[in-house]
Amino acid sequence: MNEQHPFHLHSHAPWVVGSGQASAEDVYGNRLPPSKLEGAMLRDVYTVPPCETDENNYCVNVGYLILRFTADNPGVWMMHCHIDWHMDIGLVMIFVEGEKELQEKGPDAFSSSLLSVCKGDSEY
Repeated sequence: MNEQHPFHLHSHAPWVVGSGQASAEDVYGNRLPPSKLEGAMLRDVYTVPPCETDENNYCVNVGYLILRFTADNPGVWMMHCHIDWHMDIGLVMIFVEGEKELQEKGPDAFSSSLLSVCKGDSEY
């Protein structure tokens, strides 16, 4: 997809420590420029760069984003693209943070409104 993707991770504000375009082989092979750990920006919404395309509109370099965040908020958190139809086609993921703490608390770890949605009892 040759478009930028504004992403958001619920209940967190990560540091953007890397971003750019690279070949898929370099991204998957972890051969990217060094992360910027000093002076990284703390962000609520961050943009994944678009794919770089050739004259036939084929993706030759993919956009990547490297985030760093403190995992100190137990819960089930969604990270998604803020463009609705991108989210509809799968640009969304779930982070389960503090799995042990959540298991120990059981259903009490979650609000009653969230549990009603999970059961299908909600008006939403």
